[in-house]
Amino acid sequence: MEIPSLEFLNSSLSHCATVNARRAVFRAEAYSCKAVSTDRKLYKKLETKYLCEMGCNSVELSTSPGTTTDEEEWVKYHPTWRDTSFGPMTRSSARKTLFFLISVLNSVFPDYDFSEAQPEHFHRHQLRDVVSVINTNVIAHMKTTGSNDIARQVWDALEDSIKPKESEIYSYVPDSDNDPFTEDGGAWMFNFFFLNRKLKRIVFVSLHSVGNMTQMTTDEWLESSEEEMDIFNNE
Repeated sequence: MEIPSLEFLNSSLSHCATVNARRAVFRAEAYSCKAVSTDRKLYKKLETKYLCEMGCNSVELSTSPGTTTDEEEWVKYHPTWRDTSFGPMTRSSARKTLFFLISVLNSVFPDYDFSEAQPEHFHRHQLRDVVSVINTNVIAHMKTTGSNDIARQVWDALEDSIKPKESEIYSYVPDSDNDPFTEDGGAWMFNFFFLNRKLKRIVFVSLHSVGNMTQMTTDEWLESSEEEMDIFNNE
């Protein structure tokens, strides 16, 4: 999707990011849920995988109110299916959210195939923590003056394009076999998916280094951030 505020943001930050004299790449891109859902082959593959593992022939598992459902019985003995960032994977809504995020990754990085990404590769976050991570990295790694203004610009663009307060926010935490930056010695500084179901839209925003650098995952940034940066929440 072409959204002027995101295009202007990408253009503004395309030449001013460095990390220890190495180039850092910022990107913010919007995707329509309707558009990414056209990958029927991937959707069918994911549905078949999970439904076959459950031994079910229907997409929805349901029963009469007040009775034990097949879903409850399944997750009782398969806790990894229950404890995902999307909710129980027995629910079609959870599987569809996974499908949306994988489809976005495939669009962002067309040279890679993320169809084998698992629910545990995605973590859900609170907005206040995401604000801290993004602002900390923008201020630290933008090789320009007025970094605080750039942080404000990032959030203005996100507010215009996705309404962060109304969105679910996820990050992708890959293993080495599914990380598009492993081969060139790069590393994530952050990546987030803002999913606004009302707008039927996802905005993917990320910052990564190009070149050798010790990798720090989004979760590690959340744990190491000691100062709450409240730029977005100031009223």
